[in-house]
Amino acid sequence: MGTCIILILFSLHVMLGDAAQNNNKDNNDPQLVIPFDGSQHGVVSQVFVDSTNEPFFSLPQDTPVFYKGAWLTQSQGSIVYNRTLRSTGEDMLGAYNKTTLIYSIRNTPYTLSLSLRMYNDSMAVFTTSLPQGLSDAVLANTGWEATRAEPNLKFPGIILGKDQMPTLGYAYYSGLWPIPSVSKNLTTLDRLPRRKDGPLILSSADTLKSGTKTLLIAPLSDSLNTVMNIKDGVLSFGPSGAITSYPSNYSNSVILLTGHGVTRVMERLKNALSLYYNRNVADRLYDTVVDKISFWTGNGAYYYYNADGVKVLPLAEKILPSVMHNLKEQGLSVSTLQLDGWWMNKTHYGASSQFFPSGWNEFKQNLPTNTSLMLYKAFFNADDEMFSRYKRVVSNTGASYPAPSQAQQFYTDIFQQGIALGQTSYETDFLSDHLLTTMAMANLSDGFNLFFDGLGNAGNRKNMPMQWCMPTAGMVLYAAKHSSVTNARASVDYACEGPQDMNVTWSPNYMIGIAGHLFWASGVPPSKDEFRTMNHEEGAPPGCGFTHDNPNFILDTVLAVLSTGPVGVADGLGMTNISLVNMTARSDGVILKPDKPLTAIDSLFIPIMEQQGHIGFLNTTSGEKETCSAQRPCSPAAHVTHSSIMLTNACEKEDVLTTYMILSINLGKHTLSQKDLYPYLMNYDTNFYFREFRWNSNCHNGSSDFETCVVPVTNPNIQSGATHTDNMGANTWGLFSLFPQISATCSKNNKSSWGFLGELDKITPISSKRFHSIRIHDTQEKQCVSWYMYGSASETIVISIITPSGVWLRVEFPGIFCLPGSNNECVVCDSK
Repeated sequence: MGTCIILILFSLHVMLGDAAQNNNKDNNDPQLVIPFDGSQHGVVSQVFVDSTNEPFFSLPQDTPVFYKGAWLTQSQGSIVYNRTLRSTGEDMLGAYNKTTLIYSIRNTPYTLSLSLRMYNDSMAVFTTSLPQGLSDAVLANTGWEATRAEPNLKFPGIILGKDQMPTLGYAYYSGLWPIPSVSKNLTTLDRLPRRKDGPLILSSADTLKSGTKTLLIAPLSDSLNTVMNIKDGVLSFGPSGAITSYPSNYSNSVILLTGHGVTRVMERLKNALSLYYNRNVADRLYDTVVDKISFWTGNGAYYYYNADGVKVLPLAEKILPSVMHNLKEQGLSVSTLQLDGWWMNKTHYGASSQFFPSGWNEFKQNLPTNTSLMLYKAFFNADDEMFSRYKRVVSNTGASYPAPSQAQQFYTDIFQQGIALGQTSYETDFLSDHLLTTMAMANLSDGFNLFFDGLGNAGNRKNMPMQWCMPTAGMVLYAAKHSSVTNARASVDYACEGPQDMNVTWSPNYMIGIAGHLFWASGVPPSKDEFRTMNHEEGAPPGCGFTHDNPNFILDTVLAVLSTGPVGVADGLGMTNISLVNMTARSDGVILKPDKPLTAIDSLFIPIMEQQGHIGFLNTTSGEKETCSAQRPCSPAAHVTHSSIMLTNACEKEDVLTTYMILSINLGKHTLSQKDLYPYLMNYDTNFYFREFRWNSNCHNGSSDFETCVVPVTNPNIQSGATHTDNMGANTWGLFSLFPQISATCSKNNKSSWGFLGELDKITPISSKRFHSIRIHDTQEKQCVSWYMYGSASETIVISIITPSGVWLRVEFPGIFCLPGSNNECVVCDSK
């Protein structure tokens, strides 16, 4: 078993409300200043972060446009400056000052409009517009890979070899899953391999004056088609070169934001996307797969019926009901069964007779009552009966999809058929390879938009929540638009999760925390995929091409809970680690999760030292060079999340009790600092109670000697361990809790305090899925803490508390004793 570190810390901050907390105008974010003008020589613009004389970067004068097989630019004289327009206005993002540069494209009927909107809170939006559209824009003779990777309208651009660019750290997302790349000096890259279509983050190492200055550039209006690429020393953004032509009044917008660190700037992107799409997290459809424990049968699960699985596994229609009943008999409330791609008939939306020979209805009847079904359908076969009624388009891989203009009605039809089968949620897959290579979508300026809008709108129409699997970073951002998208995959398939020295090229699942910012910004919980809860499960079919154990099974469980996405167990019959799964949820199966997905701490992105791993700038544990590689990185990582509970303090004022959780993996010595936490602490000089997950939680009730359970600290070291793997090949990791003291009185002269530690037998000791509100009250005779919490009649909830007199208490409460809205509070008092 590896050593795991997750840090949980409690602190108080004044509750400002969501809008005030997230859109605080007095946040002292680094000022964004962009002089923007044009002339016959092209664009004149630089980007300043803070009021320094040195720009972060400069924009190139040329704005290349690809037309009829050639690049047209200002310096060639083929794009001619006409005039500059200035105006003010207000849109969904706020009030702005706008500068627009108008160009003519010589010897054509087309004009080109380049604009910059500057907002009051260090936010800017660059927009490319084509009032008359543009024909013949597809990049010629470069092949599919290059055309999808390079934009054919390049604005804005960044000159890489000047200004501060060589000193800046960068982060971008790419791959079949949006795996991050975090390093220093983009100038060292000749080009960006493959398609890059999400945000780019640039971080300064200047931490002495005003904190780390970070700038984010991201697609805003069309994240499905906007790509970035490096060519001739310039990093450019714009619509994909696969698009053949643009309609009249086409536009493409890219947003720039600043902040003190990556978390702050991604929070600002989150707020901008919410305003742009008029969506927030509360709008998302309810999904049992995200809310409660589920059972999965995908790639890496024990019951995965691929070619290897079929040879050794019992018949699905018999074994899966037995597994679901067995879990229920052992006290686990598992509400949903996920059936992966193997379940389906190839020619219509229904079950395969190979795995359900007795019929679908009999299979459903044998499942526990009220079992929800998540059904998988990534793409369609050419002979699917749906294409007798809907137009078919084909991917370069041979996969079939509905024509973009018919996608909404097509998926409405599919979901109606699914509802008749008992389906309650949906999983689509292969978005970043099969779908992305569908030229009938990629060649259109709105092809992908029509397809994803149709899919998302059909989900809303039929109340069908869905997971998007294998999305690009741009697809994750676009998911912010659709409330039917309740989670998206942030990791590789679990089949390739195993010992660190496995001979595979996919990154380990623990990397999801570094990509977590992207999912958080879109408001979509990341999924780390299913997981098995034991290291070795006899009889399991091979995964990722060969048979292997899963030594990271505890880490996988922790990641699933703290991702805020699905907790999908995938064990063989009778092999589930019941005690481990019980640590993830309430007795009714509701996952005790934090309020925010795991995201990497800001220190990982700050280029103040040489890299010791393949991703980021943290200290690594020893032994990293022996088994780590760019293909199979074991880079040092630390991820942060939190839960916030309503608190009435001893002065009878409304506050918020915030619990921070930090997971460190392969991490050498690192002292946690204020900049690593979110929400940020107003006062970091606080005395804490510190706990490691595997320390003895059975300290003697009523004792003042509890240092085997918690110890007082101020600034914790969150080092993962001495080496990067243990003797089973698991990554070194740890799970910590750090609880600040809560003042027990309203008197500033009285320093007595409570330590409210919550459920120490859970991965998330304090979760808003358990605790509703907490109250501190003080009388002449005693000091008390009371709270309301969610529970059920079948459970006993054990709460750990340190009293103002320094006594450790473990108190048991019936699950329905102090439900929110009842007249009963759970109360613990300490005599004065």
